[in-house]
Amino acid sequence: MFDQKSSEGGGSPLNTIWALILFVGLLVGVFFMARLVFRLLYFLGPVILIAALILDHKVFWDYISWLRKIFKRDTLMGVAAIVLSVLGYPIVSAILLGRALMRRQVKTLQRDQERRAKGELTDFEELESRQFPTIPPLFREEKKEREGDDLV
Repeated sequence: MFDQKSSEGGGSPLNTIWALILFVGLLVGVFFMARLVFRLLYFLGPVILIAALILDHKVFWDYISWLRKIFKRDTLMGVAAIVLSVLGYPIVSAILLGRALMRRQVKTLQRDQERRAKGELTDFEELESRQFPTIPPLFREEKKEREGDDLV
């Protein structure tokens, strides 16, 4: 009735073992890469936070006010957010740096757009206009009428 495939005829149990070993090795590799990135962020966290403050200090104060709002709305969630922010400060500082960079980019784009809209004058030099000679056409279109070649 039901078409069931058995593993007896086609596959070897070694294939399954190799796949599991490869999968575990991949997970271990991802774990070590994530640990390396987190350690780098841990040591570079203060520098990244200072860079974010230099680029746009409002990002930091917005984050602090956001934590304060969470604390006022729900005390337990506010305490959890503050504790997680302190424990995960490398990631928080990297996120704040990303936000500061994005805000800076948005500000420069807005400034450029305002300049274009206002029509800021640019320095220019007036060049002498030259008269270019007219070039005769390479091919002349001639109409040749043939008598008797009317195809209807």
